[in-house]
Amino acid sequence: MSSTAEDAATIDEITGLVDQINAKTAEMHGNVVRLSGQLPEGTRQQTLAAWDSFVAELNGLWEALRDAVTYWGAPWKLWDTADAWSSQIGGPVGGLAGTASAARMQAENGTWQGTAATAYAQRLELMPPALGGINNTFADGVSGALSELARGIIAYWTTLALALAALLGGILGALVATGTIVGLPAAPVTAGVAVATAVAAVAAGALILTGDAASANNTLVRLINNNSDYPDGHWPPVTDTVLD
Repeated sequence: MSSTAEDAATIDEITGLVDQINAKTAEMHGNVVRLSGQLPEGTRQQTLAAWDSFVAELNGLWEALRDAVTYWGAPWKLWDTADAWSSQIGGPVGGLAGTASAARMQAENGTWQGTAATAYAQRLELMPPALGGINNTFADGVSGALSELARGIIAYWTTLALALAALLGGILGALVATGTIVGLPAAPVTAGVAVATAVAAVAAGALILTGDAASANNTLVRLINNNSDYPDGHWPPVTDTVLD
């Protein structure tokens, strides 16, 4: 399980990488403007066209990441909620199942006899499965779904960080190339390839996260509609017993 501090560090790493990429791109642009005039006209036009293409691709990447960096998500809150379902709901309610079983045994083995005693024991017999269902089905299921989604968000953040780190590496290499007349024509193309690679990685990560979110939602919907532990889909009744 990731901690809040670790999650915050990952977010800081991503925003730091974005800042570095933008700064190094600005440096590249300065070199292109400064040296492109020394290239033969045909090569100059090709270089400027490649640069414009790279900038368009980079802007497309930032557009794709806009929602991600605006709405980071809060996996630590998902984990806190998942833990609460287990510790504050599942565990305590699951413990009541044992209490209900013990009460039923006392009713069956006690001195209370007759129709009312039998009806009481029969009602109590329905309680352990119902109480256990809250723990084993709902609490465990909800906790698992929330934890899985939290892990999916963290995995997506990790994908972003790796993709941006690789992109920064490509841009740094292209930046070095823009410092020379010989390397300048190929530099925008190299940077464009790095952006395209990052876009593909980010898209793949987003697709995986979407799948994780859909899976968690499907689990929660299934749990809402799961009434297998309850007679006729309802909580076991404790009234309408026949008294002696």
